[in-house]
Amino acid sequence: MFMKGFICIIVFVFSASLLHAQVKVGENRTTIQPGSLLELESTGKGFLNVRMSTAEMLSVPVSAASRGMMVYNTDSLCLCVYNGTNWKNMCKGQSSIQQKATYTANAGDAVFATPQVVRDEQDIQVFRNGVQVNFTATPGSSFITLEAAAICKKDDEIKIIQFVNP
Repeated sequence: MFMKGFICIIVFVFSASLLHAQVKVGENRTTIQPGSLLELESTGKGFLNVRMSTAEMLSVPVSAASRGMMVYNTDSLCLCVYNGTNWKNMCKGQSSIQQKATYTANAGDAVFATPQVVRDEQDIQVFRNGVQVNFTATPGSSFITLEAAAICKKDDEIKIIQFVNP
């Protein structure tokens, strides 16, 4: 009998929480904006977003339905938003999009083509087998050169991420 009553209480609690469509987290939880699903309010604390490296961010399975997903990129130190096609780096401006090129390297490879002409080396990140590596790039060129310690072995994966204006 006790177990049956306990199950009824659990079902009631879960049912009641499903009926409540709005959630407010913060110091003043007595009012919530009518059009919000979730409202955060504080005068002394901030919202801490999901934090990932570029490699981790690019490994997240995304699709057009993921439009609006946000990640704080710990490599670029910027908030990135998925627009349904690309990750947009919000520090580079609304019109900046992320383009990438991926290569399977041969032993000794060190020079790779960039998705777009290099404007600023700061707009590029390079990964060898998922680990960010140092490189050089000359503004106006379309190539990067890996640092000596990152020169490729056979079948290394090189991923170049470049933030560009469309």
